[in-house]
Parts: sequence; C-alpha cells; structure tokens
Amino acid sequence: MIAGGIRARLLRDSFHAIVDQALNTLGWLDPARAHRPINLIQKPEHWDVPVVPTTVTTEFTSSEVAEWEVGSALTSDLHVAYVEIYAENDSLGLHLSNDVRDWLRGRLQVGLAGVTFPIFDYRQGSTPPVVGYMDIDDISALRNAAVSSDLWMRHWFRVRCEIRDTYLGSA
Repeated sequence: MIAGGIRARLLRDSFHAIVDQALNTLGWLDPARAHRPINLIQKPEHWDVPVVPTTVTTEFTSSEVAEWEVGSALTSDLHVAYVEIYAENDSLGLHLSNDVRDWLRGRLQVGLAGVTFPIFDYRQGSTPPVVGYMDIDDISALRNAAVSSDLWMRHWFRVRCEIRDTYLGSA
C-alpha cells in the first residue's frame, strides 16, 4: 500500500490528469478555438505574479485525516482542491469553469460516469497502475471577486471540490 507523501503526490498528479483529460475531451485544448490557447499548469504562480489569460491550474489547499475503524489503519483523507481559471473574459471563464465542474460531477462523460476517479502511480512509466480511488464531492464553480484591476485578476474563476481518499495507511 502506498501511503504518506508519495500517495499525496500521486493523488495530486492524478487530479491534475483528470482536469487535463476533461479539457482535452471537451475540446478546450483545440488550437482552432476562437480564444487564446489554454495553458494547463501544475500549480498557480505566486500571488503577485501576473498570469497569462486562459491559464488553468490545479491547487490543493488543505487536508484532514480521519480514522475510520478502531484498531485498524483504515483512514480517510479529505483534501480541498481548486481548479483555478484565469480567463480572457467572463464568458469564457463561466463556460470553462462550469464544464470542469460538471466533468468532475460525472455529468459530461459518455456512458456510465460518477465522481470516483482512479489514482495512478505515475512513477511506473507510460501505463501507470491504479493504486487507489478518489471520491470527489462538494463540487462548485465560483467567480472570485477581483482584488485588483489587472486583466488576469478580473476574470478569475475557481472550481472547488473535496477529494476523499480512503485507504489502509501504514500503521
């Protein structure tokens, strides 16, 4: 069982891959679209560094651990994650943030879909094995209040979600 910092890193990498898959499947990464190309990066820049419009990032802000069974190592880790969207205008930001929200809710996939996604071990090469599953819940799209008049802050949207990772951790 993979636990600790490696598991947290694989969870974050897998969440980033889910967002990448959503953007790609929904056509947001198509260079022929009318807006600037979407740039998906792993984490946001420092708060005072301007971001190029149409940048999308993933970020984890907190985590809590709860033990589920007395006498066992079964735990449930709850992580709060955000998909930050720095759009070129409000129309694009609204559309993109709600597409990401509904992808995470399982509403835009073809066939049977839900809010459980695999956690992959990306250390294992081009076909990474699944090492667990994350349940994504409390998903919402919101528009942040602009804290400055800079373009990159005026059209800032977020998709907030809670990710639960339940597994047998190390004792």
